[in-house]
Amino acid sequence: MKSVMLILFVAVLFLSGCSEQKGINELWIEKALSADINNKQQIKELIDEFILIHKDNKLLEYQKGMLSSGEEESMRVLFLSAEKVNLDQDDDLEVIIQIRANYSDTKQYVSDKKEKDFQIIFENEIYTHMDEPEILTAALSDRTKIFYFKRINSRGSGAWLNTYDFYRMLNGEVKKVLEVVKTSNFALGTDNIQQNSKTNSVKVTDDKIVIDFEYDIYAPYEMEKKLRVNDSDGLFKGNENFVFEWNDKENIYALAKNDDFKLNEKQLEYFKFLGDDEKFVDSFRKELLELGKEKKSGKGKIARYLLKKVSAK
Repeated sequence: MKSVMLILFVAVLFLSGCSEQKGINELWIEKALSADINNKQQIKELIDEFILIHKDNKLLEYQKGMLSSGEEESMRVLFLSAEKVNLDQDDDLEVIIQIRANYSDTKQYVSDKKEKDFQIIFENEIYTHMDEPEILTAALSDRTKIFYFKRINSRGSGAWLNTYDFYRMLNGEVKKVLEVVKTSNFALGTDNIQQNSKTNSVKVTDDKIVIDFEYDIYAPYEMEKKLRVNDSDGLFKGNENFVFEWNDKENIYALAKNDDFKLNEKQLEYFKFLGDDEKFVDSFRKELLELGKEKKSGKGKIARYLLKKVSAK
């Protein structure tokens, strides 16, 4: 029997994994596919019904929270959408469903159809704050697709990090195959190095994911004032396409070997570590040592200061 997979996104509280298979009946899935996203009462009933079917104690926390926060406020944030896509090699379509039941969290499931019901084989949860859950798909070939979504890793005034998490179906299982920065920013009144970056676009082919990545790393005003320099151009700045190639052995996408890339894999990872001077120096040590040779430039003075600052810890 060809397997039919269901990807279900449910906004609830708490992070969790799925260690055993749990069922969802096909009738609920059909109702979710045809649901009217503007009919809040219908969406509430679907979520409540799923809680009863799924028998997940953690989902009950959503139900309790809704009752305590007031009906009108809770109903206002409810959201559900569904679409059919093909995530594997067979002819049957998978179903992607998104449900938001509170402001901040999205719970994710992948289910495989076994006889009459769908069995959950994967479970995950992400923080979405006040954003509606968004799932994106991209064609791997004429028959199959990959899916990815925005994850809020941290947020605040002047400092935030959002990533794109990519998932593929491999041999009936769902696996995270790549994580890249969607947007990052660290611009606070501290002595730590500042940065911002963003992925402008994503392109997926059979064996590659290409991201258009823009970044800027610069010294904070406090550091420039202390060193009596004005480095208006910043330390490292660029915009280029980075290519991630499929690795059959590891079942992940890894940065392609290309001498033309201005950043290596370790440097790309740095943008996930906000305000971390040790991580920055470790990732850009070679470039900082080269800049440090510039005795009279502001960049050289900043580079020498950072190298000394980190080595003193």
